[in-house]
Amino acid sequence: MASVSADKLRHEIQIILKDADFNTLSSKKVRQMLEGIFQCDFTERKKEIDDILMSEITTRDITPILTSTSCQIVDNQSQKPLDQQTTVETPQQENCSTTSNSRKRQTTPSLKIERRKTCYNKELDISDQLACIVNGHRMPRSEVVKRMWVYIKEHKLLDPVNKQYINCDETLSKIFGRRRVRAFGMLKDLARHMSDPDKQ
Repeated sequence: MASVSADKLRHEIQIILKDADFNTLSSKKVRQMLEGIFQCDFTERKKEIDDILMSEITTRDITPILTSTSCQIVDNQSQKPLDQQTTVETPQQENCSTTSNSRKRQTTPSLKIERRKTCYNKELDISDQLACIVNGHRMPRSEVVKRMWVYIKEHKLLDPVNKQYINCDETLSKIFGRRRVRAFGMLKDLARHMSDPDKQ
């Protein structure tokens, strides 16, 4: 089979991450899934796949949540439904060539999005140590990860040499128990600071 382009890899990684369980997913598992999809060995392209994976996770977890008095626009991974009548322009739509410059999607106030309760979007109790970083004592795992990425970006803690790692400041060191953490496995380390209120 011919060499697989980086764009095809990125597309498949986006599909894999869409429904991924970040408690069990690793870069090795993603690479193995890609090898199954494309029927070829990606051992020599491990670093390239890891870089694509990290960039996708970073952009996915730090999608801004915009709010105003008249409308509320929330990204796909949030638990809050879209409410109020609003016009939203997505990046994919900006790139489309149509008769008008871009397409717009309108939502009505009656639109309610029902989300299935899973372990990833269920509201959990947050420890006091973690709550001081994420600014809340009860939220789903997905929101914790988003807020952790905001904190990491604001404090410039991503390792500049190897962006797979986070160089912890004093506050994060207390939570993780070490000075350097692999960003992709962050949720596994945060699990001990989150507890299910139904199982207490």
